[in-house]
Amino acid sequence: CTPKPSSAASDVYKRQEILCLLQAFVSNSVGKKYGFNLVNILSSNSKQENPGKYFCSELVASALVAIKVLPETVQASQYLPGSFSGDSQLDFQNSSTLGQESVSYTHLTLPTTA
Repeated sequence: CTPKPSSAASDVYKRQEILCLLQAFVSNSVGKKYGFNLVNILSSNSKQENPGKYFCSELVASALVAIKVLPETVQASQYLPGSFSGDSQLDFQNSSTLGQESVSYTHLTLPTTA
């Protein structure tokens, strides 16, 4: 995937670039397992990332690093689910910000009453 510069607005080119970076990240991530490594979470300077597994917030952080929203200087395994809350103080790059939080219950099955 290679974004094509055009005479159109630079926002269109930037979006194409981000989509290409994200597509490459997804292609490299397909098939990786879910994994949780407590040592990585508790150690602020751990370099023991497992490239074959992702913890949920590690997957999100890795994707954001891939599209150049988060810096590469922080290991993806150092981000926790709460790192992406509205109250977080993440070091976003390229004028990026988080949108408003929302909760989705699309996979929630409620018990039926008789």
